[in-house]
Amino acid sequence: MAAIKRSTLYDVAVKADVSIGTVSHVFHHPERVKDDTRAKVLKAAQDLHYFPSSDARGLASGKTNAIGLFSFDMLITHPLWPQLQGKITQNIDDENSDGDVPERFLPATYPLYVDEIEHGFELECKERNQALFLTSLSNGEYESFTNAVGRVDGIALFEGFKQNPAILKSISERLPLVLLSEPKQKANILTIQADNEAGINAIADHLVQKHHVSSMTFLGPLAAPDTYERYHALQKYSREHQITLTEPFQGSWLNQNSTYEEYRAEIQSVIERGLLPEAVVCVTDQLALSFIAVLQSLGLRVPEDVIVTGFDGIIAGRLSNPKLTTIRQPSEGMGRLAAKLLIKQNGQPWKEPLSIRLPVKLWIGESCGCKMQDT
Repeated sequence: MAAIKRSTLYDVAVKADVSIGTVSHVFHHPERVKDDTRAKVLKAAQDLHYFPSSDARGLASGKTNAIGLFSFDMLITHPLWPQLQGKITQNIDDENSDGDVPERFLPATYPLYVDEIEHGFELECKERNQALFLTSLSNGEYESFTNAVGRVDGIALFEGFKQNPAILKSISERLPLVLLSEPKQKANILTIQADNEAGINAIADHLVQKHHVSSMTFLGPLAAPDTYERYHALQKYSREHQITLTEPFQGSWLNQNSTYEEYRAEIQSVIERGLLPEAVVCVTDQLALSFIAVLQSLGLRVPEDVIVTGFDGIIAGRLSNPKLTTIRQPSEGMGRLAAKLLIKQNGQPWKEPLSIRLPVKLWIGESCGCKMQDT
């Protein structure tokens, strides 16, 4: 399957009515180009679906023989409280320091599910002798993004990338594009995600049927499409099964930028007002483990005082105390599938919007009230 030939630097120069050198400067030294000229060139590049390639080997064929995995803002230095990272680093550097961040408040949640996806993507490329381009870019940086796109024959993006949809559509018309943990798109993009509704239903069924829970709380920010799906799935389940869905947490636990002190203070307030629910269904394992750590710091027991569940199935949940009851999504398999399908496309875009939902599995730990011998 032959790849579609891409537009060239010369094509952009002709359309924008500028020199080839000016086009090159726009993408490599934008500070040297006037704003109005730069805007004209970028508009021409977008209209022509042009993405600059830094690989001279691809000039004749229009191919780079590499596929890319772009993580963007998914790379973080600390899983829940990034503002503490500087203190941690400082304490590690100081051999005589006892540390001013209590270790029990820093749950070991690596690797995250995105790390497992990346691992699967890399494994598939390695086994198929496929060149791989890995990068992390900030949202909205058009020049940086398009330069990165020009290095590959296919792209997989993690959830949460806030680039202009028109740019993603433009890419999808020239290259095969995969969005991970995203719902089906209008453009010719392949999306791969876990079956979020089935996962939430499995968690809720277990809590209701095994532990006779009659009220639950969904905990976590709803910024990403997959987390929003999980929230709506629990809402739907509560209506259909006459389960009370409470919302005692309205502040810090819904904001990813809150401080540890704010998280702790909000839980303390909920406890004092007698609003702590029977069960807390957390949007991710990462959040569930951190929530349990704060509860334990306040003297509460999980699951005796409150049941806590997660979603993702990261390794840390199996090593925690108590072991986390969660939904295991096939993260490594998701990465492998994305790489396999991109390689198969050989640089040719998909002809229609496509969507794949992967099955999930309930993993019963101890945080729900089960004993390990019951699982």
